[in-house]
Amino acid sequence: MKLKFYFLIISTLSTHSVFAQDEPQETSPVFYGEIAHLPLIVKFPDASKVRPKLSRITIGMDINENWALEGMAATTVNKDEEVTATMGGVFLKPHTSVAEDVELFGRIGFNRALLGGSAGGTVSNVAYGFGMQMQFTKNYYGQIDYMMYGRGPNSESTRGLSLALGVRF
Repeated sequence: MKLKFYFLIISTLSTHSVFAQDEPQETSPVFYGEIAHLPLIVKFPDASKVRPKLSRITIGMDINENWALEGMAATTVNKDEEVTATMGGVFLKPHTSVAEDVELFGRIGFNRALLGGSAGGTVSNVAYGFGMQMQFTKNYYGQIDYMMYGRGPNSESTRGLSLALGVRF
């Protein structure tokens, strides 16, 4: 059910971005970088949870005014019960403006998480999420997003809400 809900959000943003072509396209791609704080939630089949804190870096390129392609990497900065995580993924990001300097976006792609410590294992799967971004200046912005990074073969899941600061260059 949750996957259907996220698919609906991403489909709506995608459809809007296809029809929102009234603005002139930029002649060159715009690159951006973000750094985020991610308290990752790792949930196990027995309903227990651990919350290692990660630092996430995203590098992206705007394909046009409503689509971006992103690469993402994260690593543990603070363990929880000796559990660590390292992640990497590639995402397609539809986004659309909802007000001046505010935009909503979705993400869908593939992510691989390597869990260390007592949670040892790999979680590789389709990852998806949504968020909101606010421009502070022409080149700097803040962002909040919620991502489902994947489910493992034993029903363990990785997800989290992150806060990011970004810059366009």
